[in-house]
Amino acid sequence: MEGESKTFAYPGGSGQPAKRRFGWRGAAAGRGGAEAHHARNAQDDASEPTYVVDGIVHYCVANMPGAVARTSTFALNHATLPFTLALADKGWREALKEDPHLRAGLNVCDGKVTCEPVAAAHGLKFVSAESLLV
Repeated sequence: MEGESKTFAYPGGSGQPAKRRFGWRGAAAGRGGAEAHHARNAQDDASEPTYVVDGIVHYCVANMPGAVARTSTFALNHATLPFTLALADKGWREALKEDPHLRAGLNVCDGKVTCEPVAAAHGLKFVSAESLLV
């Protein structure tokens, strides 16, 4: 959800100094990114390509895969094809029952909100996906 804190990217994302220092590259900084800290940098801004948060060096641009479109397309297809085939072969309910990764992407099912942050953001009741996929 936009505006929600994302603290899962690395130790120290909560504002505490990280125990180790390592680099972090953000490749999906389009709508909020997937990192605890991110700030988009222009790819052509050679003067300031990195920044430091909690002692960790970051490099984050909005569309890194676009620089290697053909390769990134093959990589995306390779990563997502098994999920697509599972949905096609088993149907969406059975595929989500069997695969926790697919199930984690479910936000609404049978008119009920199955994503806790979405439910909380809209003041709606949360219902676990597992309870609906019987």
